[in-house]
Amino acid sequence: MAYLKATLQVLEQQAANNGMVTVLDHGPMYRLAFLRALGPEITTSQRYTKWWRSLLNEWTATIDIVIWLDAPNDILLERIRARDQRLSIEDKCDQEAYGYLIQYRTFLEDIIAESVTDRRVTLLRFDTNQESVEQIVDEVLATFDAVRRL
Repeated sequence: MAYLKATLQVLEQQAANNGMVTVLDHGPMYRLAFLRALGPEITTSQRYTKWWRSLLNEWTATIDIVIWLDAPNDILLERIRARDQRLSIEDKCDQEAYGYLIQYRTFLEDIIAESVTDRRVTLLRFDTNQESVEQIVDEVLATFDAVRRL
């Protein structure tokens, strides 16, 4: 929660100073979806929901583009289990892991759909099992150029 608020403040300061492109890995949409899907019990309270909604509105007013790199669940799980970093999902059985991925993806889709519909946020969604890194980079750079011209 602190990361989301602090990063927003830093980005707002940077935007006023340089107008450059900033790319966030595991950016705000990921973190907001994670909190909604798997957050602690406090995330079910009305007070938290009001805070969360306000923060989502602040973020969608700040960002221009969401780049969503996705893949089928079996590919994602294989990649997660092959990483050196520890994630809570990697030790789950396939059925539990797929349930987690489905739940998380559903929350992320909802958040992004709302952001794209209600505001000027561009969504670039890629299936990394189907598209090459080069294809993805080309489309992202072309979109950056188009947004800069607006």
